Amino acid sequence: MERPFPHDPRHFYEEDYRVDYKNTYTPTSKHILRAGKVALTRYSKIKHLLVDQQTILDVGTGGGEFAYLLKSLGHDLHGIEPNKGYAEHSVAEYGLNLQIGFIQDGQFNNESYDVITIWHVLEHTEDPCFVLSKLHDLLKPQGILVVEVPMLKRYANRRKVPFMKHICSISMSIR
Repeated sequence: MERPFPHDPRHFYEEDYRVDYKNTYTPTSKHILRAGKVALTRYSKIKHLLVDQQTILDVGTGGGEFAYLLKSLGHDLHGIEPNKGYAEHSVAEYGLNLQIGFIQDGQFNNESYDVITIWHVLEHTEDPCFVLSKLHDLLKPQGILVVEVPMLKRYANRRKVPFMKHICSISMSIR
């Protein structure tokens, strides 16, 4: 399905997103510290899923702090990040096994991952259904997909809203 976008999403996320959002092309000390804290919070949410060494794909690796944490805990970590500045930082600073690009174009083998994480990325994709289908194909038969997206409803009555460069809003309930 072809949808109009207010910007060229590919170019925007490769080059402009971090500059527009954080006023920097590569992470600053402040961003690294904050991302480290976020990495610890995210790890606390999924550590019960990581009982043994796992092969993990982190989609939207950003500055690499979460991926580096998992790698340092002994997991076989792979990542993909479209923003060149942040991706190059992740490789240079943390030695991550990382592809620079979009998950839709990533070169990964099907049924290769025990766990795939995609934290606050799905809402930025051009076709979330295609992305979820691709991630499903990359999971091993008993693999686990961890998805976190913002809850935009919580901002409905607030004056200050989050950074609004999301391509889509995703709403679902899980029982």
